[in-house]
Amino acid sequence: MISLRRPPEWWHRADVTIRDLPIGLLCLAASFLPGFYGTQIGNLPHRPFDALAFVAIALECFPLAVRRRWPAVCLALVSAGFAIDQIRGYHSFAGTALPIALLSVGAHLERHRRTAAIAFSVAYVPLAVALILLDSGEPPSGFVTFYLAMVLAWGFGAWLRSTPGSRMPNAAPVSPRTPVPPNARASPASCTMS
Repeated sequence: MISLRRPPEWWHRADVTIRDLPIGLLCLAASFLPGFYGTQIGNLPHRPFDALAFVAIALECFPLAVRRRWPAVCLALVSAGFAIDQIRGYHSFAGTALPIALLSVGAHLERHRRTAAIAFSVAYVPLAVALILLDSGEPPSGFVTFYLAMVLAWGFGAWLRSTPGSRMPNAAPVSPRTPVPPNARASPASCTMS
C-alpha cells in the first residue's frame, strides 16, 4: 500500500529557495523533452533551439527558485525570458513559468503591489506590438484574452494571500470570530416570540 507521508523534517528546515528550485528544474527538464511545448501567443513558426533559446529557458526556469523571496525579481526575469521565447518562436515548456511567477507575485509580494501590476501591464504592450509586427496571426482579442488569463493568475495568488492558511508566520493571527460589543448582544428576554 502506498503511504502518503509528510516531507522529511530537513525539507521544512531548508531555505525557501531550495524548496522552490525543483519547480524550475522540472520546467527546465520538460523544456528539452520532445513534444512538450509551452505557452504560445500567435502562430509564429516553431524555431529549433539555439544559444539564445538556452538563455530564454534559463531566464524562465531558474528565477522560480526565488519566487517567494524576491517575487518581483522573479517576475521580471521570467517575463524577459518569456518575451524572448515568444518573439523568437521557441515556444518551450518553460513558458509555463510565467503564470507561476505571476501567482507568486500575487501571493508573496509585500510592497509596491500596484506598481508591479502596472509595470507588468506596461511591459506586456511591447511584447504584443512586437508579435503583431512579426505577423503572428493573433487577433487583438487573443492578446487581450492572454492578458486576462495572466491577470487571473495574479488574482489567484492575491486570493491565496488573503486566505488565513497562507499567511506568513510573522503575520498577526486572524481571529476566527469577530468580537461583538456587549450592547449588540441580544438578551434572552428580548428574543420572545409573539
